[in-house]
Amino acid sequence: MRIVIPFSGVPHTELLLSTKHLAMMLKAGVPLFEALSVLAESSRGKLARVFSAVEKRVEQGESLSRAVGRYPDIFPSLYTKLVGIGESSGTLSENLQEIVSYLEREQELRSRIRGAMLYPAIVLTVFAGAFIAVATLVLPRVTQVFRVLHADLPPITRFVVATASFFDAHGSVVVPSLLVAAAAFWFILVQPAVYPFTHRVFLRLPIIGTIVRQVSIARFSRNIALLLSSGIALHEALAIASDAATNVVYQHAIAGLQTSVMQGEGLAKGLASYPALFPGFFVRIIAVGERSGKLDEALAFIASFYDHEVETTTQNLTTVIEPLLLVVVAIFVGGFALAVITPIYEITGQLRR
Repeated sequence: MRIVIPFSGVPHTELLLSTKHLAMMLKAGVPLFEALSVLAESSRGKLARVFSAVEKRVEQGESLSRAVGRYPDIFPSLYTKLVGIGESSGTLSENLQEIVSYLEREQELRSRIRGAMLYPAIVLTVFAGAFIAVATLVLPRVTQVFRVLHADLPPITRFVVATASFFDAHGSVVVPSLLVAAAAFWFILVQPAVYPFTHRVFLRLPIIGTIVRQVSIARFSRNIALLLSSGIALHEALAIASDAATNVVYQHAIAGLQTSVMQGEGLAKGLASYPALFPGFFVRIIAVGERSGKLDEALAFIASFYDHEVETTTQNLTTVIEPLLLVVVAIFVGGFALAVITPIYEITGQLRR
């Protein structure tokens, strides 16, 4: 299965705003090629070039859905499919507005997760920078005093002196090596080839795994609900939702669901085959939706429910991480102060005698 990362070609916000402007212009009666020309002029970078190319193709008689479908790294299959349905039914502006609502909810999910991770990332970065600065600039000077006095040092101070000696001797090699290793690790982590491994690991991490599941289920439910309400068959909606999934484990699972549905099984029965990815609560609601003939409404409810769950979990994560980070910083600062002050206090006490 190919690994697709939706909206990877341009910033998500730019695609959202451009789609919103396109929907507004079409609703106001602006011809499609003129609206695309305005977007090409008002957009920036790659998106501007793409809209310019799409405008030319539309002027040459190509449909909008086919034109944007040539750029799957920017316009995901869900986007293209809804545009095509809007063109065939004469409701293009309304379908574009549906896409805008979808992109806005995706943006909210991303913002919640980004906000939850921003604070610990800043604190850890500052902490790492402070540690390197202290280890390479401050500690060597402090330890010189202890060496000159030949004082009997407590264990914590001996540890600080050993750390300072190590960084004094090898800091010019160790610090750049650590930075290069961190950059290399991040580069490997974002390579699609390792996604089958890393995405599975993320699902098994405490708290992080919970957030990944909640986001994946919310996105899956929202996509299927939107596609079903637009008149797309379930098996085709599952194929599109599989491409839209950002976790490879869920991509494979949704592809398996498509196969089982095409073989005549119900969606709920297929979901029950993946208990680690789709909880029993989710499967039961899907089963009720299938029996009542309101599967799209059931999925929309689940999407809203898990959106709220993501918000709650990320807030709880921030609440838990903040005091833990403060404790780590306090231990570091307090330990360093104790290691420096204790021998100085003992030495001055001996001199007074």
